[in-house]
Amino acid sequence: MEYLLFFVIGFVLCWLITQKPLKIEVHHTQENLISEKTEKELEELQEKMLKEDPKNDKLYEEIDKITTEINDIMGGSDRNG
Repeated sequence: MEYLLFFVIGFVLCWLITQKPLKIEVHHTQENLISEKTEKELEELQEKMLKEDPKNDKLYEEIDKITTEINDIMGGSDRNG
């Protein structure tokens, strides 16, 4: 009975596809993006990015401590340590 049902569903789908074929359209646009920043501005941004920030370092250390505490709590009793 299942085979007959699947056959009928497949037949109906094939019939619908042949009556009105699927139409697939692809809309593609290509953009050439050019940076509006000058070399000097890019160098300043790079220096700012590479400069160490003690405030963020302290924040990351606190997050690391919190995650280790969570791992210790959620780890279960079978952990070695």
